[in-house]
Amino acid sequence: MEYRETILLKDGRTCVLRNGTFDDGQAMLDIYLLTHGQTDFLLSYPDEAAMTAEQEALFLRERTLSDNGVELLAEVDGQIVGAAGVGPVGKKEKVRHRAEFGISVDRAYWGLGIGRAMTRACIELAKRAGYEQLELEAVADNAAALALYESEGFREYGRNPKGFRSRLTGWQELVYMRRELKEPAAGAPAAADSPLIRAAVAYARDLFQNDFGGHDAAHTLRVYQNAMAIAHREPPCDREIVALGALLHDVDDHKLFATENNGNARRFLAAQGVEAERIEAICRVINAVSFSQNRGRRPETAEGRIVQDADRLDALGAVGIARTFAYGGAHGRSQEASIDHFHEKLLRLRDELNTDTARRLAEKRHGFLKAFLAEYEEETRL
Repeated sequence: MEYRETILLKDGRTCVLRNGTFDDGQAMLDIYLLTHGQTDFLLSYPDEAAMTAEQEALFLRERTLSDNGVELLAEVDGQIVGAAGVGPVGKKEKVRHRAEFGISVDRAYWGLGIGRAMTRACIELAKRAGYEQLELEAVADNAAALALYESEGFREYGRNPKGFRSRLTGWQELVYMRRELKEPAAGAPAAADSPLIRAAVAYARDLFQNDFGGHDAAHTLRVYQNAMAIAHREPPCDREIVALGALLHDVDDHKLFATENNGNARRFLAAQGVEAERIEAICRVINAVSFSQNRGRRPETAEGRIVQDADRLDALGAVGIARTFAYGGAHGRSQEASIDHFHEKLLRLRDELNTDTARRLAEKRHGFLKAFLAEYEEETRL
């Protein structure tokens, strides 16, 4: 199958999504080796590459000529920065309706919209090929990928706690997902591309564009991704309320704004035509997020528990460390005062999370905090 599309990236550059050709054999091998060495969330390691550049070239030519498979490349400024493909699960009649999907993108180009664009292109091509179901598997700790897939209509249908055995971390749980192609994808009432969610994302970007203290738009979007990933794995909840609660959780933060009674959130939601009852539900979620104002209190609703956990996950790990010092610097805190914040709050977060999903995601991040503090104390010991 053939495909070509030019998309605009979030940084203003353009990206061409196109079929790989015979001449792309070496580039295909290079992007495989690069991406599989950048993350532990993919199936194989660079030293397990199964094909030579020449074999990759033949594979790309075969996929272009195929009527039931495709391999797309993402090209930016003449450089291949990602690959994604769709192919049959098997040749037997009973599984001809099923296709499998895989994708990898150079870490330097994450967050620009390439992964989403390639996912959508592959969904369209799978439909064009006549498949009824598109399947994938993802590591359970890869929250950003799971949120992306769910927002594009994929739904979990099973798990394998020992799906991968990583050289670095041991067992990795795999999540199996599928997307129905012959009917509208069921699921979250507020997909990432719904007008209401797009408006909330734009509102947050605008409101926090000049924040350099750890509460910027990037933080909001990470909380949103965390929340949708948790919602995907936890008991039933209203995902629209989860999404809006996450995207608006900081718009009336007392540390940032002098508003009262969720003034900013209420004005935005009312302007979007959200019903009064749902506005109240979203505000209850927002009000349950703050650590200082909810110490010792568990949110009453599933939506509140999910968003609270999503926000607290972003205070852990490498991102949590970076945010702590960004906030401290922006508010005149000394380095030692910021270190005190680790003991006052950050190291307590793991044990105060509400959901099993968040607790699993927090383990590695909590360990990173402890390792950082140990190294800091070693280097500053007099």
